[in-house]
Amino acid sequence: MHAPDLALIAALTGVTHSAAIAITALTSLAARTPHRRRDARATLRLLLFVRRP
Repeated sequence: MHAPDLALIAALTGVTHSAAIAITALTSLAARTPHRRRDARATLRLLLFVRRP
């Protein structure tokens, strides 16, 4: 792969991850039921948690 291709893939991955975090954060605030809000908060924790080797 060429360097520009890798840069594009990295950028798209970053945008996709950021969008997933934003949507999950909005869901955790706007969900109607407490169960859905808890699920969204748990998913948000998983998306933001960085495991160190």
